[in-house]
Amino acid sequence: DESIHWNKILLDDSTLEEDLAVASFRIGKAYEQLQNNDNAKKYLTLSLDYSPGSSVAAETYYALAENCRINGEYDEAHFQYNNLIEHFPKHSLSMPAQLRNVEIYIAQSENEKASRILDSLVGGDSIHSAWRLLLRIRTEFNENKLAQAQLHCEQFLTTFSDDEKRNDIQFLLAKIYIQTARYLESIEILKNISTENTVLSHEASYYYATALLRIGKENEADTLFKIIANDSLSLYQYL
Repeated sequence: DESIHWNKILLDDSTLEEDLAVASFRIGKAYEQLQNNDNAKKYLTLSLDYSPGSSVAAETYYALAENCRINGEYDEAHFQYNNLIEHFPKHSLSMPAQLRNVEIYIAQSENEKASRILDSLVGGDSIHSAWRLLLRIRTEFNENKLAQAQLHCEQFLTTFSDDEKRNDIQFLLAKIYIQTARYLESIEILKNISTENTVLSHEASYYYATALLRIGKENEADTLFKIIANDSLSLYQYL
């Protein structure tokens, strides 16, 4: 990669900490684009070693944390996100760093820790507000706080009608409706999602059949379960 080549030359030629930090950051990001995670992490770490306060330090902390998160190194990811939050609290990446911490806690079933962070967050643009509400919903659903999760699902769908996560929220709302015996409302949502060509359609079909079964439509449910069982793409094909 040409960027890697020229920035490595700069590493050899320069003695200025800022130049060395920026060049290392650029190399790390180039390796990230090449999906070479080991070298990406190596050079991002090197950038911070050269200068933890450089003009690209906040971006470096975030990129390094993302590298760790994607590779399942959650403790290290938390550490780097928190470095960013502590040293650059007003940076535009501070809010995403806190929301990433929440995502990790949810993945680790540490829902109380996730909730505490969410309770502390205010402000942010519409993207961050939608992201924050989405994580709030997931946390409440995991804690079986279905009434609150339902309320926030409905709030999300009203407030962020064009958000790319709309289908995810609708699907989650349908599952809440099933758990609270509101089967007809769940069917209305699941019927639409199950016919769309999305990653949710196969799982939605299973819950759609389940809801049909709950309201006594055994024949329709049985037909749908048989279709699911013969679908090689469905996670439920062996059920």
